[in-house]
Amino acid sequence: MISTRLRTPAVLCRYALAVALALTLACCLTWPVQKAWADEIFLVEQKPTYQFEIEALEAAYEAAQERLDEANIRMAENQKKIDAIMEKLPAQQARTDEAIKEMYIIENDRMCYYDMMLQADSLDSLLKELEYFDRVSNNNLAELNKLKDMKAELDEARKALDAAQAEADEQAQIAHSSLAALQDERAAKQSGGQANAIAQGGSSAVIDGADWYMTEDEFVAEWAPRIDAYLAGSPMEGTGETFALMSFRYCVDPRWSPAIANTESGKGRKCIRPYNAWGWGAADSNPYKLASEWGSWEEAIEAHISGLANGYGYTISKSAAKSYCSTPDSWYDNTLSEMALI
Repeated sequence: MISTRLRTPAVLCRYALAVALALTLACCLTWPVQKAWADEIFLVEQKPTYQFEIEALEAAYEAAQERLDEANIRMAENQKKIDAIMEKLPAQQARTDEAIKEMYIIENDRMCYYDMMLQADSLDSLLKELEYFDRVSNNNLAELNKLKDMKAELDEARKALDAAQAEADEQAQIAHSSLAALQDERAAKQSGGQANAIAQGGSSAVIDGADWYMTEDEFVAEWAPRIDAYLAGSPMEGTGETFALMSFRYCVDPRWSPAIANTESGKGRKCIRPYNAWGWGAADSNPYKLASEWGSWEEAIEAHISGLANGYGYTISKSAAKSYCSTPDSWYDNTLSEMALI
């Protein structure tokens, strides 16, 4: 016989709640996610391997450079100490030579002791004479010890200088190797990113001509004026140095972020939120509410270029355009043509 069990209202409520949650979860799994918001989550949670590699190489180079600077400081301090000792050494050597002469005379001229004893008027006078000779001897010994200590200090300073020099040479080599590896990594990322973009777009216009073997200062000096000329007359005028600097630090095509600013907001003329010239974070469901905002162009530019590096790659591509906006073809064409102007 099959038994049945009545369920209380509380139990029925729990069942109803469980069913409702299951249906909600199923709907969430099937509802489309707004593109821009999904990308924003991707950017926060993930970072490509190459970015970690570049950051690690940068850290290694900076650490080696710091150790090199510290070794150079120690070298300078030791050299200063050596110079000070060498300056005092001749005078001390002269005093020591005189002391040695006096000690030699006293040691070898025994008659002076006899004369002193014979000529002494009293025991008190004799003791004073002996005390005088004792002081002379002690002073002479002190001069000898000063010279000895000075030469020992000089020897230690020279050893420390040699050690600091060896450390500096080693750290300079490490810094040089780290910098070369970093530059190679940047250049490889540029080459790979451009090849991927060209393959997708069928155009060579994505080639930026950036030289990733430049120093940071050289790179900024090359690209800041070009970006400033492109942004002249816009609300973003004068930000070329920030664009160039952040592009270098995050290893991104220096033309990409400025060109997107033109496509999305007319170079900052129609920002969706304060200083958001790129439509960053603006999902279709509620663009204004979900869009990012910043307190300055400098802050905004770094955030955008960092986001490009972490989520979209080195430069513009068809796949990046599809991830960035809902009209990828026109967005790609417009942005690419603007990049060619910088």
